[in-house]
Amino acid sequence: MGLVEISLHNHTVLSPCAELEMTPAKIMARAAAEGIEIVGITDHNSAANLRAAEYQAERFGIRLLPGVEITTSEDIHLLGFFAEAGAAELVAAKLDQKLFKRQYNPERVGYQITVDKNDEFSGVVDYFLPAAVSLGITEVGRLVNEAGGIIIPAHVFRSQGLIKTLGFIPEKPEFKVLEYTLDEELVDLKSRFNLVDDVRFIKSSDSHFIDSIKKVARIDLPENYTGRDILEALILR
Repeated sequence: MGLVEISLHNHTVLSPCAELEMTPAKIMARAAAEGIEIVGITDHNSAANLRAAEYQAERFGIRLLPGVEITTSEDIHLLGFFAEAGAAELVAAKLDQKLFKRQYNPERVGYQITVDKNDEFSGVVDYFLPAAVSLGITEVGRLVNEAGGIIIPAHVFRSQGLIKTLGFIPEKPEFKVLEYTLDEELVDLKSRFNLVDDVRFIKSSDSHFIDSIKKVARIDLPENYTGRDILEALILR
């Protein structure tokens, strides 16, 4: 098939940091208008809107890449991606058991809204989803890998990014891909850090707003590709 446009990192209204326009239908409509074929949905420590996103993706001719943005005990954001939504849901259920559940003020921080497949309001989550789980980087990596998924450290130079938080990249990382958001960050990654040869990079917009969903990355895929093909293309790109 060749190169396919992918938008890796997008939040729905389930994430308190996302605008209310970020419903699954509006995300997929925007992606289709932009010529993006694969869209990752990565809400904080939850997969509650993935089925709605899967339904809307099919409506708009988009392929969903099911994901979760996980906050580790080190306060680092890791993206977990899976071949199927069911695997993401199983991991999210385990994360929920490890999540530090605290109340928060949605009027100040933002509501955490679940929607049904028709993009209609179905409920709210009343504890703060972006809080940390009681699992470190290695444990999160193991949890995701055991479910057949892959780990990608999110926005590594920004707040709660791997490099911003730790100041370095572990010698034996649990991941093969790093996410960056600006072109100059890629220059820094390649020049300042002693990275092993099999670590790859992918650009993402980390979209919380409809207008930020744009073409930013491509991956090489075969004809009639599967969810597993997408994961393998990400780590081998």
